[in-house]
Amino acid sequence: MVANKFVKWASTELENKFDEVDVDDIIVEDHLPEIRSRKRKLLPGEVSHDQQIVNAYQRFTVEVHNVILDKIVCKIKERITGNEMLYGDLSCLSPINFVDIAANGLPTTALDELCKKLVIFDNILNIIAIKNELLNFAKNWDSLKKTVEIYN
Repeated sequence: MVANKFVKWASTELENKFDEVDVDDIIVEDHLPEIRSRKRKLLPGEVSHDQQIVNAYQRFTVEVHNVILDKIVCKIKERITGNEMLYGDLSCLSPINFVDIAANGLPTTALDELCKKLVIFDNILNIIAIKNELLNFAKNWDSLKKTVEIYN
């Protein structure tokens, strides 16, 4: 929600700036500036094994890009860990898996975690009935998808 508001605000601000400024006056640099690397002083007898990164693009890749990518991967793993069963249950609802479900049926633990989450909203939820409905839906999916424009 807040991110969407920020994006809208930033878009309008940028559009207003572009209206005020001539587009020819905007300069965009196409290369990273070359910054002289500082050499770390060594104590007497100390041997340094790390190499200074001289290339600006390599430095950007190592110090910025890879750090951001690592943080993104860690956050995704953090969000997924502990919810594997729920994601497995949600994958049963994907039409890609309907052929496999129709042929082999549902696993015994399928939809258990999802039903635990949904029982809050409907306390008379019957997991066996839901499994049977999904199995029936998956078996009839080939004929049902012909009625939906996206799948035609």
